[in-house]
Amino acid sequence: MLRISGRWPGESLRLSIEKGAELAFSYVPDDRMKRNLDKLVGGLEGAEDAPCIPCDVQDSEQVEALFAEIGKVWGELDVFVHSISFANRDEITGRYSEISRKGFALAQDVNTYSLIECSRHAAPLMQEAGGGSIITMTYLASERVVPNYAVMSAAKASLESSVRYLAADLGPDNVRVNAISAGRCERSPPAPSRGSWTPGSDGRALAASTQHHS
Repeated sequence: MLRISGRWPGESLRLSIEKGAELAFSYVPDDRMKRNLDKLVGGLEGAEDAPCIPCDVQDSEQVEALFAEIGKVWGELDVFVHSISFANRDEITGRYSEISRKGFALAQDVNTYSLIECSRHAAPLMQEAGGGSIITMTYLASERVVPNYAVMSAAKASLESSVRYLAADLGPDNVRVNAISAGRCERSPPAPSRGSWTPGSDGRALAASTQHHS
């Protein structure tokens, strides 16, 4: 499962398809996000028939249904990229001491618990493939004070801790769990980067999208 915040990486997806990857996409049930996804998929040669499945990660039944559908379509999964984040805008840009209990819980639920729950459902599909890779997106604010990132900083710190525990938990099943803090990379012509994934001939990845704040 791959969720990309803000912008979908069209070039990276095209390169993955050229390498033989089969893609599926999940998106937050929202008209704007669905339009953005339709535009992306429609412009990707080889992905026109890719499954596009709505999923609100705050609803456990929807999360379970998402991976059940992937199991029906493919029977296995090679890569799950978790790039899901959400928090209330005023609790991102406001004073840290003014973060509400509800807002703090919301950020933890969407950013961190969603990784735990999605990993729980992705792991069996990866075991069917002989192993797999779970990747999530983090940010330097988990370690340093960054302006206008208040409640998200705690969520990213919690996320990184969960990555370590999930890696220890799922490693014996040949499922890798990692977090990357991706930066801007300008390159011409396109070339492999350290954060890129090069799938094998039967690589299968599921992709999803949400937004950062309300």
